Amino acid sequence: MGLSPAATTWIAQHHGVVSGQRLHRLGVSSGQIGRLVANGQLLRIHQGVYRSTLWPETEAGRCLAACLAVPGGAISHETAGRLWGLRRCSSDDTVEVIASTNHRRVGDVVVHRVGNLVPTDIVRRTDGIAVTNPVRTVCDLAARLEAEDLASVIEQVLDQFRVRFTTVLRTAQRLARPGWAGSGRLRAVLAGHSPDASPQDSHLEVKLGRALAEAGLPAAVAQMPVELTRDVTIHADLGFPDAHLIVEVDHRTWHGGEQMALDKRRDRLTKLVGFDTVRVTDHDLRHHFDRTVGEVAAIHAQAMRRR
Repeated sequence: MGLSPAATTWIAQHHGVVSGQRLHRLGVSSGQIGRLVANGQLLRIHQGVYRSTLWPETEAGRCLAACLAVPGGAISHETAGRLWGLRRCSSDDTVEVIASTNHRRVGDVVVHRVGNLVPTDIVRRTDGIAVTNPVRTVCDLAARLEAEDLASVIEQVLDQFRVRFTTVLRTAQRLARPGWAGSGRLRAVLAGHSPDASPQDSHLEVKLGRALAEAGLPAAVAQMPVELTRDVTIHADLGFPDAHLIVEVDHRTWHGGEQMALDKRRDRLTKLVGFDTVRVTDHDLRHHFDRTVGEVAAIHAQAMRRR
């Protein structure tokens, strides 16, 4: 005997994962569950949590199973980062859950007990997965990431999720207390961020901007607006208004072919309104970072002498 149509539909909508309680509500008895496990149609993942063997094991399925095994918990830390698509997160198979109640480790799920979890920290997805929201996630990652990577992920959250910097700041102020892992690093990174700055949309832009500041240049303006005509305003990756200098980070995947021609015309137009453009590639930054920083710094110094 197989699963009922209702149970099959539910499982199909939830990554192949279901709780015993849900199966009971769908008309499957405890005895039937036992027989389904015995004949290999259901695999017991955690106590009271099962996966249909018709479905492959996926990270989303493991996350849902962890949520069912830890009531009131939510996927957190780097696992949450992967669900949100945040960069600089590890790609291992570890599933981490954050919860305000005391839970022992559940199978291979890492459970973090915290006293500062509030309902607004959690997003409940339609597939049943509860996950910390991007802002809470990036604050929790402060204990794991180096300052440069943390700054990069904060920029990504601000950019991709249209989050206000003040929202990140308020969450950090609520969480960052003595003894809370990552407090000092999170405070330091946020202190170095201008509340009015536009978010940067790539890790390399963040890394380059920080390196140029460490080389003695004034803080670059991220996504600096430059009006080319009355109707056209561009936003440069990094801008130095004092030197009338723009620095663009070109990713070879997106800046070849027709886009290259558009970039060259844009450079001509920015020249007409008084800005010089320096373009560096992701290859430059990945393989010749220090050299590239030195060249951009020298160009900035040269531009300042001309003014």
